[in-house]
Amino acid sequence: MENLKKSPTPQEKIEQYEKFLHKINSCMLSFDSNSINELLENADVWSYLNKNNKDNKNEAFWKLCDTPRSNLLREKAKNTYSRYYE
Repeated sequence: MENLKKSPTPQEKIEQYEKFLHKINSCMLSFDSNSINELLENADVWSYLNKNNKDNKNEAFWKLCDTPRSNLLREKAKNTYSRYYE
């Protein structure tokens, strides 16, 4: 994982934005509203911190694509329903 305090280079910014947009698109195609909500919350936090020049804006930037709550829900569902697909 990236150092969360590190300032991103212009190339890293482009890569992160592309990854973020791709993840939103993938979530839309799979009707994963929980992940979309989490991604938009991440963008909102980063935007606020960036606008107000807060110290932890880089950490928020590197976490733009993180969806830990949705990942946990997906894992629970997978464990619950996997026996039906064996």
